Amino acid sequence: MALDEALLEHVTLPLLRTYTWEGDWVSFGYSQSYADVEANTPGYGLVRRWTGGGIVPHRPDWTFALIVPRSATLAQIRPIASYCQIHEAIAAALSQISVPTALSPTSPSGAQAACFAGEPAQFDVLAPGGTKLCGGAQRRTRHGFLHQGSLQQTDVPTDFGESLAQALSSRVEIFTPSQDTLVLTETLSREKYASPAWTHRIP
Repeated sequence: MALDEALLEHVTLPLLRTYTWEGDWVSFGYSQSYADVEANTPGYGLVRRWTGGGIVPHRPDWTFALIVPRSATLAQIRPIASYCQIHEAIAAALSQISVPTALSPTSPSGAQAACFAGEPAQFDVLAPGGTKLCGGAQRRTRHGFLHQGSLQQTDVPTDFGESLAQALSSRVEIFTPSQDTLVLTETLSREKYASPAWTHRIP
């Protein structure tokens, strides 16, 4: 969580980061009630995201973050349009490994606490039977935007991140975070994401 936020302050080109989780964890949206999340996910470690959305269990899943600076074309379009483009790329990458998908055409009828348990949002990635495979949430700032997503209920190969990067862009390069980014990450991790004031900001 801290690295995703720090990268948004420093990247000059769109960046895709993929990661997995150690142990049983749940991330939950910026505006979610901690007490509600805790009651719905006993036994899980809990971390509040900087992005919105609902409750996302991260075992097992394939988690990714797309960090887009404000100078990029993707940051110039409406959030729902960028959400659609990102999920179209997910669907294209999944098709390369013979996983058929479709994008949800409708918005949910009301607020959903659990992202993968309720009705899919518009442009979520669905299996043919309607099971939600991928959802995400965004945070926009003067630097650009951060999109955090979770791919669930399907196995992907170890190089799936490369396939997704190629679906998102015709030019792909390996990225190494700067020392300034790493220092900011450590500060955010210690002073924000590990802080009860952040985790319990909405009781």
